[in-house]
Amino acid sequence: MAATPVKEEEFDESVYENMMIPTPVGDFYTVPYRGLLVADVRNDADRFKDATDVLRFLVQHDPRRVNHSQKLIRNGAGDPIVFLQRKMTSLHYRWSAYLGDKESEENYLFTMRMPSGIHKHVKFHIFLPGNLDKKSPDFVVKGEFKDHTYTISHRDVPVAQIVKKLDIEAIKLDKKDYAMKLCPGADHAFVISVVSIIEQLNVDGFLPKLSRNPSTKIVK
Repeated sequence: MAATPVKEEEFDESVYENMMIPTPVGDFYTVPYRGLLVADVRNDADRFKDATDVLRFLVQHDPRRVNHSQKLIRNGAGDPIVFLQRKMTSLHYRWSAYLGDKESEENYLFTMRMPSGIHKHVKFHIFLPGNLDKKSPDFVVKGEFKDHTYTISHRDVPVAQIVKKLDIEAIKLDKKDYAMKLCPGADHAFVISVVSIIEQLNVDGFLPKLSRNPSTKIVK
């Protein structure tokens, strides 16, 4: 995967030189420099393009539908890479991610959930398969989710920053659009997975709804 380096000052490359950032989806979706992905929000899917307007990821779902329990992330070529499944009976707004196009224990990638059923201070914890005791999350997501201004961090170091505005004259964001600034070595597919879950939270509302209807299925 390729992405265009971004000339921004938020990420200090020296911080990342000797830091091994986990890549839950895979090293194939990383680059050794700062990157940028821009969300193009539409009714049938969310499309994520790089700074040269090349499609890198597509999230298959209806972004306006409440209580969507599944999402399928594809790469720019249309190949399925990450399947997201929500646990509808959880009070923690909990999602699990799997490599490929379906739920499969052997392809389990990570779990993302709110740390408490009471969401006074909304944030997410992300746990990787090797984190068995789950005492300390591998990643933390916090910020203003509805405003598209939040950060994904590993060990208190920013991995990705989601922003509503860009100081890049060549890129104009529409009202519904937003962007992701990625640090060197960040797993871009993982970031898209996290962002997709946050976007569904924005649709569902900040208090989890226990669905009384059958889970929405994705047609593969």
